[in-house]
Amino acid sequence: MTFSDTTSSSSGVPENGFTIDESIKSFALGRSALFLAITTLSCDALGADPRVFQSGNLSLTPLLNVNFTDEDNIYRRNVDEVDSLITTITPSLAAVYSNGVSGWQLDLQASDVNFDASDVDDYSSWSINGSAHLELNEFNLLDFNAGLQDDVQRRGTGFSQFGPLPDEPDTFEQSTLGVTYQLGSQNARLRLRVGGNSTSMEYTNNEEFATGRNYDQTGLQSTLLWRVSPRTDILVEARTNDFEYDQALFAGGQTTASLDSSEQYVFLGVSWEATARTTGSIRIGRADKEFDSPTRQDVDGPSYEVGIEYSPLTYSTFNLTASQNYGEGIGIGNATERKLLGINWQHEWRPSLSTVVSIQSEDSDYVGSALTDNVDRLSARLNYELARWLDVNIGVSTEERETNVTQAFGFDQSGLSIGFQASF
Repeated sequence: MTFSDTTSSSSGVPENGFTIDESIKSFALGRSALFLAITTLSCDALGADPRVFQSGNLSLTPLLNVNFTDEDNIYRRNVDEVDSLITTITPSLAAVYSNGVSGWQLDLQASDVNFDASDVDDYSSWSINGSAHLELNEFNLLDFNAGLQDDVQRRGTGFSQFGPLPDEPDTFEQSTLGVTYQLGSQNARLRLRVGGNSTSMEYTNNEEFATGRNYDQTGLQSTLLWRVSPRTDILVEARTNDFEYDQALFAGGQTTASLDSSEQYVFLGVSWEATARTTGSIRIGRADKEFDSPTRQDVDGPSYEVGIEYSPLTYSTFNLTASQNYGEGIGIGNATERKLLGINWQHEWRPSLSTVVSIQSEDSDYVGSALTDNVDRLSARLNYELARWLDVNIGVSTEERETNVTQAFGFDQSGLSIGFQASF
């Protein structure tokens, strides 16, 4: 197969919604000079316009990202903070096929991460994600997605954020699968979407800590959409999720009751694209989480999902996200009830210069325990296009956590990053 190459029409401004950079902190003047000389490649949507290799309906887009980041508190601890230079190298490839009606996409990515202060924390990860859209006819549409990843939870995150650090980061394998069927054309007054999804999570090391963390999740979803205007839909949505763990969780030196559970979500909402400036969706409803074990208390409460994009100018976009839902536990309590609020501002000052500012606040209630916490994150990044195939970016961000139980669980982290993103 012979590929020709073309240049994409991307403006260099992210098309995705709310994004938050990993927390990083400013460092000594001498090291900052080193960073300026070395450069960092950052993997996100603010990249150079990549060259797309085209052959008929198939296109290939390769990218290479390298990231040098300095963090002053890599383990997210209140005492004995450890500073480290973190080097991340991430090659990726996107393959897209489209005939104008149906199509598919395959994304491949690998990362190699090295910590200057601790070889134990070095790791490699990879992921494969695919999706397909099939239009059987105007009134019958199918969407598929599948993913497989081999990744790491850094020490001080996930299950180790409120306890002793394991000897090495937790490694895990995760696979996902989903399918959605839509009855009714995109312009129909009534449309029905039904679908199913599954996730399998398996931790692959630290066996003395990992007992009872592996689970399989299966879910169903149905959405009825009623078009009340050419750009606005009213929707009613129902979701169910079932979680089945391989064995009981081992925590606090003893085996606990099963975490097997089922969830039900019901939403009433609206989605719209009122003008070229505004698009979004709002879902408001209720969630119930019921545990199979009678010793674990069932929980229920309000749930909502909000995503709004506002573009007052063609080169400036604001994104608002907000949600409240349940998540699986991390060794404390039965589950986690999370409230998330985020604001993201993306602005293109000129074709070669753009910025992204992100603010996020996350409140977590560890259901079944007395612990609650609040995490605030702030990040800002400047992106400059040196050439069509090469961008340089500079970013700063901070992260702060406060808890109601003990100051030992709180921490502050901040930093600075400088980098490049390159394509062919």
